[in-house]
Amino acid sequence: MDAIVNIEGKLFPPDKAFIPIFDHGFLYGDSVYETIRTYDRKPFVLDRHLDRLFQSADGLSLKSHWNKERWIREISKTIEACKIKGELYIRTILTRGVGKIGLDPALCPKPNGIVIVKELSEAPEGLYTRGMNVRVVSVQRNDLKALPPYLKTGNFLNNILAFIEAKSNGAEEAIMCNAKGEVAEATIANVFVVKNGSISTPPRETGILPGITRGIIEEICKKDGLPLKANPILPRALMESDELFLSSTTREVIPVTICNAKPVGNGKVGPVTRDLHERFKLKVKELMKGV
Repeated sequence: MDAIVNIEGKLFPPDKAFIPIFDHGFLYGDSVYETIRTYDRKPFVLDRHLDRLFQSADGLSLKSHWNKERWIREISKTIEACKIKGELYIRTILTRGVGKIGLDPALCPKPNGIVIVKELSEAPEGLYTRGMNVRVVSVQRNDLKALPPYLKTGNFLNNILAFIEAKSNGAEEAIMCNAKGEVAEATIANVFVVKNGSISTPPRETGILPGITRGIIEEICKKDGLPLKANPILPRALMESDELFLSSTTREVIPVTICNAKPVGNGKVGPVTRDLHERFKLKVKELMKGV
C-alpha cells in the first residue's frame, strides 16, 4: 500500500481514512502538525519534532491526549504497516477534535491524533545542481501578534497565498517578508544568505518557524567554526548575495540560483551551499547512529 493513515490508533488506506465533518481541525484549521522524514526507514530526530508538536499545541492551548511515548508507538506502527520500500514522509497531526460549531475550545472534549505515512517525494530533477527559482512576494508573513509563525498550525492560508503569487510569476517558491519589510522565510523552508563567506539567517523574532533542519545547520556551523549569524535581512540582500539557500526537513539544503527572475551571484550553486549540504549529510549519519 502506497500510504497508510492512522486515526486514533486505527489504520486505514487513504481512500478509507476520514475525520468527522465537525472536527475543528477541518472547520477552523484548529490543529498543529509536524512533517518528518526517514533515513533507512527510520524517523529522523523524532524527539525534536514531537517536542515542537507539543510546543505548538501549547501555543494554541491544545493539550495532546497522547504523550510522547504514545506518539512514537503510533508512528512506528504506521511505518510498519506501510509497504513502501524507499524513504518515507510522515505527518503527525493533532486537531482540536469534534465539537459543536463555535470558537470556544471547550466545545471539543477530546483531541484527534493522526499519523500519515507515505512515500517521500523525490526532489525535482536537477534541483541540487541547477538550484531553485524563488521570488520575494507581496504577501506578508503572519505577524507575531496575530498568528505566530513559530507555531506550526494547520492554518496554512498565508503560505498558500504566497505560493500562488510566486508560481504565477514563474517561480518555484515564495520568500515572505514581515511588516517591517525584513525577510522572514519561504512557504515551507528557512532562508540563508551567504556573503563574503559569512552566512546569515533571519532570527526568530523576525517572524519565522525555527526549522529543525535550520537548527541542525546552526549546530554544524557552531561545531565546525563556520561564520553564521541570525540577524535581520532585507530583500535587497538576497539579490546582492553570493549564494542563497533554503533548508527544510524533506529536502535538506536547497540551493537557490534565481531570485526575482535574476541570477543569484554567478547564477550557479555556490561552494558554501554545497559544503554545508555535505556536512549536513554527515550530521545525519551521526544522528542516526543507534536509532
